[in-house]
Amino acid sequence: MTGKLLDMFHRGDYTSCVQEAEQALATATDSSLRSEVLELLFHAYVELDLYDRAHDVAYRLFSADPSNEKVVNIATLSALLNHDAYLLRQIAPQVENKALQETIVCATKSIVEYIFPMPYTLGLCWWRSLQGQLAPCWMAVSAVRDKDYAKGLQIAETVLKNTPNSFPFYWIVLVCSVNLGRQDVFNQLCERGIGLHPDYWRLYLYKGIVSCSQGDYTQAQELFREAQHRNPQAGETWLRYGACLYEQARYDDAVRAYKAALRIFRDLGTPVRYGAMIETVAQLIPAQTRRLRLPRSLLVLWYRLLWMPLILRYVKNVKNIVDTVEHNFGVRYEIEYPRTKRWF
Repeated sequence: MTGKLLDMFHRGDYTSCVQEAEQALATATDSSLRSEVLELLFHAYVELDLYDRAHDVAYRLFSADPSNEKVVNIATLSALLNHDAYLLRQIAPQVENKALQETIVCATKSIVEYIFPMPYTLGLCWWRSLQGQLAPCWMAVSAVRDKDYAKGLQIAETVLKNTPNSFPFYWIVLVCSVNLGRQDVFNQLCERGIGLHPDYWRLYLYKGIVSCSQGDYTQAQELFREAQHRNPQAGETWLRYGACLYEQARYDDAVRAYKAALRIFRDLGTPVRYGAMIETVAQLIPAQTRRLRLPRSLLVLWYRLLWMPLILRYVKNVKNIVDTVEHNFGVRYEIEYPRTKRWF
């Protein structure tokens, strides 16, 4: 059973993988088999952007086997992405791996600095790397964090040439190639990846981001629609799609796309939705301003009043995570709201 699930997972067919895994869990009685299936189910939910369901699976894994190092890694990263300080407090004393400790510290810094979407910069890379590419993923993410884009590109390019289903490395190549002006490298690797794994929706999303940055809005829209078709539950595709429409001064369409992203993010059952929704509204306001021909200050005031409870919940969750990490790992963060991103 796990062989069949692994095949689906490595092909990028995560929807089928989820369906098969859920069916397998309904009949599996062996505890080790259930753990293997739950791990795959967790990663499949992450790749589908269903973070609330992935978080539920992480809880199930940790409750069943809290001493398992791989389970501790999964639960730790899930707690960080979902801003679950309660779970992180249970796990933190058991985290002995130095690389994971540094990841926790760096990921928390990303949360503090309000870098959205965090899953693409750290969380998703680390989650996916648990499938077997941990060491090079760590080196590549560290290089990106240090702005050594040439090193990050070299590491990720080498991995993808040998194992093109190491999906988080496509994002690393995208970030590095754009900063180096080497989008041709990303396009070549991405075309090869799509040819080998046509069901993996993020490749279309990533390629659309590059096309949009180069001003090829027609191709970007087609690629974003391809990503939406393969995973209609991913709010990030609608957010990027809205930004592409905004660049073309199609403000009515952009507003509809941003509102679609908001609906998807609102349905997420974990605190990660707060940051996602705040970022979406920050992009929605300029589109609404152009569309309604109203002073921007009026819309900003309206959204601030309407969304203040959500902002306060977001700040509370971030503060709880920061307190937990500071207490358990001996670091100090300087919190400023907002910091690197505007909040309306």
